[in-house]
Amino acid sequence: MPVGILRPEARLGDEGETVTWKREGGIVSLMTICGAVDTISAPHIMNDGETLVSANDTFELGFFIRNDSNDRYLGIRYRRISTGTVVWVANKGNPINKDLYVVLKFSPDARLLLQRGMDTVIWESEPPVSDTYEPVARLLDTGNLVVSDVGSVRQNKIIWQSNPSYDDCVSSGMCGPFGTCRNNNYPLCGCLVGFEPSQPKEWEIADWSGGCKRINSLDCGSKDGFKKISGMKLSNSQSSWYNVSMTLEECQMTCKRNCTCTAYANLDIQGGCSLWFGDLQDLRETSGGRELYVRMSTSELEAPPSYKSKNKNKNKKAIILVLSVSVSLVVVCLILALYTWRKKKRSSIMGKGRPAQLLEEDYTNESHREPAELPIFSLSKIATSTNNFSVNNLLGQGGFGPVYKVIN
Repeated sequence: MPVGILRPEARLGDEGETVTWKREGGIVSLMTICGAVDTISAPHIMNDGETLVSANDTFELGFFIRNDSNDRYLGIRYRRISTGTVVWVANKGNPINKDLYVVLKFSPDARLLLQRGMDTVIWESEPPVSDTYEPVARLLDTGNLVVSDVGSVRQNKIIWQSNPSYDDCVSSGMCGPFGTCRNNNYPLCGCLVGFEPSQPKEWEIADWSGGCKRINSLDCGSKDGFKKISGMKLSNSQSSWYNVSMTLEECQMTCKRNCTCTAYANLDIQGGCSLWFGDLQDLRETSGGRELYVRMSTSELEAPPSYKSKNKNKNKKAIILVLSVSVSLVVVCLILALYTWRKKKRSSIMGKGRPAQLLEEDYTNESHREPAELPIFSLSKIATSTNNFSVNNLLGQGGFGPVYKVIN
């Protein structure tokens, strides 16, 4: 029996949600009047410009344009937190020109179709493996777009989902080499300290599979060292090796002697040694994870930059510049205030309110005034006035001789 829709009647949105329907060229479309819609079902379509919003108002499915091009994509991105961050894209390898009109709808065999015109399919989901009665696509609170069959015997049977890793983050290779999967953070993938995205533009549309690359290249030998990164869960693969009896120090020396050794760690809580060679894959950040020692260049160990630390360094420089300017302005203001205060104090001391110019003129006039003429007396007159220098008129003896009282 071919796969198909056995009961096409479908419901739209949650119970009690207010929506209106209108027909355009014989196609049924959806216009939301009150409240956000998180589901779409056959035979309804999502027009260009409309969106699905998760019940918790965190994620949004819709069309978006990359900043540096005219390419348009259908994807899921954050609506409230980290606004604009994309977590899933349908047509990664087949962008839409911004001038083309497209819709999202169900096909007769329960596939989601991103379609232009009547027959040009830009993207499609995988078909279900069994008969589907009533397919409904719902954007979950986790950011996962799920198509389920609500009309089957097993109600809400999942027949397709955009990426199950958004619910459980276990997709192997999702974050690429030297990328870390972060279950409780978004975006889901990040780079190890000392690494940056290999393909930044692809990361903008949530394609992390290219992984990360080193910021500074290695120079195998004494110039290399190891950076400790805590809380990591690692996978044991064909490119790993272990020894149950080695100490951590012996593990480090063994790894350092081999230029292809990328990282080392204790085998378990009791000790031992695990070595990894080549690119590190399927790294996960988790509480209670192990301490991983990753091979780095010496320059990276002295001042370890990361994909995010560049912006932090720029922020630090800006803060230092602002602080320097602020301190300089404060110092200038203090100098001006001190100068003004000293000038006022000087004016107050000089004459208690008399203008400084008048005081200066008085001082100048006194300095240049001619001395008065002294009277001249004859010896006979002085002898007569002192009773011929009588002892009775003697007042005392000084450094310049005796002093006499004058009698007129």
